[in-house]
Amino acid sequence: MQPVPSSEFLEAAPRTWPKVLGILGILWGFIGAITSTLAVAGVGREAQPELLRGGFGSALSMVGLVLAIMVLVAGVQLLRRRASGVELLRAWAPLTALVQGLLVVLMFTHRPEFERAYREQLERDHEARAAKSGEAATKLPEGMEKAMFAVGAACGGVTAIVPSLVVAIFVFGARGREAVAEWSAESAN
Repeated sequence: MQPVPSSEFLEAAPRTWPKVLGILGILWGFIGAITSTLAVAGVGREAQPELLRGGFGSALSMVGLVLAIMVLVAGVQLLRRRASGVELLRAWAPLTALVQGLLVVLMFTHRPEFERAYREQLERDHEARAAKSGEAATKLPEGMEKAMFAVGAACGGVTAIVPSLVVAIFVFGARGREAVAEWSAESAN
């Protein structure tokens, strides 16, 4: 008769990734829901390129709002250790990567419009600051809109890849499958 290893009697360490992803999901979703709601309401529309000022921009903002609510609810469900949190993130990760990726492509295909919108917004802000201080507005550096476009496109690319990739690593891998199986079994009992 073989002795049973003592590790057979020890409980497995609790998973920490659901808590971390849950908190991040709640924060990301809350911020996204606020910004998307403001965008749907038209706040900041004058700073956007003409392409995004109409119905198309409103539709994109609504999609952003839905994705923000998805990740917010998924975060809450992960903190509650519910399988639905993992399932929601499995839907959210590819959808958000697709939408963010399309926005980056849209930025590059309509680059002159985006650069013009950046330039106009920078000039309005610069003139407002000059008027507030009582000094004459100086000319903005040439090519500033190109730098702003590059920063915007880079941020868009990072937000398209990093959050969805991090989430995908956890929810589509063994960790996600194990959590769904465990939490589903617990809720069935």
